Amino acid sequence: AEAFGSALGSQNRYLAGLWRDSLLFDLLWLEATEHLVGCRGDALAPSWSWAATRSPVFFVAYASTSASDTPSQYWRELAEVVECAVTLEDPALPFGRVIGGHIILRAPVLGPYNVEDLRSQLANSLRLDDVDRRDDKHTDTSLMIVPLIYRPESQDKRGWLVSCLVVHTYAGERDESAGSSLSDNQGVYQRAGYCWFSDRHEGGREIIDLL
Repeated sequence: AEAFGSALGSQNRYLAGLWRDSLLFDLLWLEATEHLVGCRGDALAPSWSWAATRSPVFFVAYASTSASDTPSQYWRELAEVVECAVTLEDPALPFGRVIGGHIILRAPVLGPYNVEDLRSQLANSLRLDDVDRRDDKHTDTSLMIVPLIYRPESQDKRGWLVSCLVVHTYAGERDESAGSSLSDNQGVYQRAGYCWFSDRHEGGREIIDLL
């Protein structure tokens, strides 16, 4: 991470394994099916960081790019990063372990959805994280979809595709790094997984037109 930081420049902040300048793309990581034997996620890492998982991950936005391309050549943003911060275990180690963090987004939110209804509607395009690594569980009615980026039809003959975070209401202790930005956890969510939808999904065309 330190080597990447030197190459990317001092203005591109490192945030628990993700990078500020590409944050909307970096948030869309996906857990592999199989967990690494003997590997456990960091319980103190923010849920939006891959450091919180015990699985190998890959980044959706980078899957369709070559080494010389950037995700912004293929994807368009649907959200805006208003604020982001992490709390370091040792402030002298900017690439070290984090013990808290938050991101404030200005983004469309779809839902709430019942878990089973969402599974039925999205099928294989819904991937919920391994919640066994955390103390909390997904509830039946709390899942929300937050579209972050989309790939326009002009970039792929398969048509439109929207990549989204799946989140649920956060009921834990408020992250102190947020200062006064977040009040009483109102509108505060925790990552629950990832999903995508296209104009081939039921109601997908209408949602894409709305976005």
